[in-house]
Amino acid sequence: MKPYNEAADALRRSLVTAGVASLIARPALALAQSDIVQLTVGFPPGGPSDIVARLLLDAGLGEAYGRRFIVDNRPGGGGMIAARRVARAAPDGHSFLMTPSFLLSNALVYAQPGYDPLKDFTPVGAIGSSYLVLAVHADAPFQGFADLAAHAREKGPEVSFVSPGAGSHHHLAGEGLNRSIGVRMTHVPYKGEAAALQDVLGRQATCGFFAIGLVQQHVGAGRLRLLAVAALQRMPEVPNVPTLREAGADHPLFDIVSWFGVFAPARTPDAIVRRLAQALDAVLGKPAVAQRLAEFGIRPWRLAPEEFAGLLVRDLALWKKGIEATDVRLAL
Repeated sequence: MKPYNEAADALRRSLVTAGVASLIARPALALAQSDIVQLTVGFPPGGPSDIVARLLLDAGLGEAYGRRFIVDNRPGGGGMIAARRVARAAPDGHSFLMTPSFLLSNALVYAQPGYDPLKDFTPVGAIGSSYLVLAVHADAPFQGFADLAAHAREKGPEVSFVSPGAGSHHHLAGEGLNRSIGVRMTHVPYKGEAAALQDVLGRQATCGFFAIGLVQQHVGAGRLRLLAVAALQRMPEVPNVPTLREAGADHPLFDIVSWFGVFAPARTPDAIVRRLAQALDAVLGKPAVAQRLAEFGIRPWRLAPEEFAGLLVRDLALWKKGIEATDVRLAL
């Protein structure tokens, strides 16, 4: 018989205890992982969609919903990669999409978007509306929209307009502008709105449509000049900037309100949808959140899922009319 070794016995007991603890910890870890909810965004970090998503999380969306949220950036295809991912996700309350209204326009511009915006998603709630502005470098020889239009008519394709990607609202607005004033400015797509803006700031491109929240600081610093607003009426943030229609450009695309919204996969149980809708409403009701959204040029909305669903049907018809008037059709 081997002599009793107290140290060795203590070591064995500690190893057994550790092994049991690890077996207990594994289900606990799995449970913790299952509590994580992905809010998928179809654009790179730093862009408007990403900023809005992170604002919601910082304001307590996860706490209000009762789960830990993370932002899952899946850039590519103008937001379609992210939309497809969520459309195919399990409808169990752990995967949601935060998207601008590209969700609708992409489904009409692209021959095979890979999803149906009305059938493959359940609307949870709208975050707010935004709008685009037509901007040029502050040193450009265009004091107003008429100057740019005259220059585009003279130079044609030598004049370029940038966008964050083919098929984006910014691209469609540029093509609508071409149609409405009878010019052929050249479209230059980028991977993201921030990259497109840099080339206007660097004078490598003539002009571009941008989300108001992205350019306000540059306008205030004297680096950019706004020529027009792509909206139905003048906006309070830039009351001296005319609408495109006022400036002499008329196109159905300029009548559409852009928005940000949250969606669940189709067939997500109503209880889950209501739970997140209530959490979203609670966050949007915070004055600090409304203030931050306003700083990004976003007017907060607080729509119930049914109201948001009705808005989608109406806007899809508007986008169809506007896109048909540009004849933009794309393939991935």
